Amino acid sequence: MHLVEQGLERLKKLGSLHVAHSQLIRKNGQPLDVEIHSVAIYGKDGKFVRTRSVIIDITERRKTELELQRKMEQMEFMGRVNLKRYKKMLEMEKEIKTLKGRLGEKAFEDSELKSLNPEIS
Repeated sequence: MHLVEQGLERLKKLGSLHVAHSQLIRKNGQPLDVEIHSVAIYGKDGKFVRTRSVIIDITERRKTELELQRKMEQMEFMGRVNLKRYKKMLEMEKEIKTLKGRLGEKAFEDSELKSLNPEIS
């Protein structure tokens, strides 16, 4: 059964239908992202007569949603990279303190720490 026929059968059965995202093809072949709201109209005998539908072009909204998703994924990736970098810096800091201790030198001064990592307060 074709997708449109399946949707029509569901509409007849449920009385209304909301499709949050679907994609149609324009005459020029370009995709058109749409949201569809449909209500079934029944005759006095209770039989399905027609549908009243509203199709909303959500192409720009969909592009924005996809761009937002990409940016959030990039930000999450950068957060993981920065966390690994920060952990590595802490590890190196401990190693440097240990090495300085072996040489009998005083552990890092606050000013040295801040110059290596300005986020340390």
